Amino acid sequence: MTRALLARKATHTLLALVAAYTGLYHTLEHVLLLCLCLGIAFVAGYGVRALDPIRRAEAKSIGELFFVIGIACAALLSLPTAPLAFVGGVLVLGLADTSASIIGRLYGGRAYNIFGEKRTYGGSLTVLIVSTLILAGLGVHPVAAVLAGWLLAAVEAVAPRGSDNVVLPVVTVLILLFV
Repeated sequence: MTRALLARKATHTLLALVAAYTGLYHTLEHVLLLCLCLGIAFVAGYGVRALDPIRRAEAKSIGELFFVIGIACAALLSLPTAPLAFVGGVLVLGLADTSASIIGRLYGGRAYNIFGEKRTYGGSLTVLIVSTLILAGLGVHPVAAVLAGWLLAAVEAVAPRGSDNVVLPVVTVLILLFV
């Protein structure tokens, strides 16, 4: 585990927590403004190579932009009427996805490939467990939370090149809106 990868994952988690707080205590417009500012910062960072130390940590993707798009989509689906659905989506993005990456790299065990993407059983199990805990913590019935955790682990496994940063929060919000 490199320092660059840890910095990338810490940034991922911290930005998700900031977005969750913003969605819980501020307006949809504030969340979208946060997403716009982050998107501009990421694009500008590409231009001046400011993100190179963090971007070198993983394979080439546009996961940073997918991250911002995922938060914006989750906000548009859930705010202002269902702020806890938004928080759930962003927490799954910031905690389950990040934990899966770290645990998968350190303790993942056997790896498997789906659509050319390398995943580990340990990482997928981590998405299942962390997602289930988040959903149960938000009041979802435990059986439904486990089933949703399985779905989210499957979604994360098949999402190519950072697109899980869009798909995970959106699917989580939809689960929370309809469960």
